[in-house]
Amino acid sequence: LNTIGNWSSPRIYGMRRTPYTATVGTYGPKIEGSKGWWGKMRDPFAPEFAENIRKRFAAEAERSGADPWCIGWFVDNELSWGNDNRELGRALLRSPAGQPGKKAAKELLERKYGTVKNLDSAWGTDYDTWEGFFASAEVPDEKRCGEDLKELTRAVARKYFSLVRDGMKAVAPDKLYLGARIAWGIDVVYEESARYCDVVSVNIY
Repeated sequence: LNTIGNWSSPRIYGMRRTPYTATVGTYGPKIEGSKGWWGKMRDPFAPEFAENIRKRFAAEAERSGADPWCIGWFVDNELSWGNDNRELGRALLRSPAGQPGKKAAKELLERKYGTVKNLDSAWGTDYDTWEGFFASAEVPDEKRCGEDLKELTRAVARKYFSLVRDGMKAVAPDKLYLGARIAWGIDVVYEESARYCDVVSVNIY
């Protein structure tokens, strides 16, 4: 199936002679402890992230939401997911206390371990209190916390893809959610993308 190339001029795809795709970008606070080729990863747990996609998707729906020549939307491009299944988990732990994603990490860990004492016992840390957890910017021994780091990474990916899908389908239910154009992807990102996207898109260099 041939389409007009991504990011082509609206003057071209607006002629309605060839199917095309649209691309929408998300914006909002970054995960301060994250690293990446293009910069820090966006924090999907930040309220501003959800508000931003609502506005941007509404604007794109005005342009292409009812256009039968538009196959669907890519949302974002080559985000900084990290090089392994633990990296965004590390990023949350490296982030400052006010990071929304770090607060979400605390809730996930509290559901699993119940108390900081149990978390300290499992991880070999000495947080002592949840305030101690938020104050720390260190990543513990990954031989002890590695699986939890993976689940924190998964939680970021799940929150991102689910919010984007729900926001898009609310205003353009007949368009395909074409994914996030993953490059240098990791297992949990592909898995969560497949759970929520109509198409898992990958940029292969």
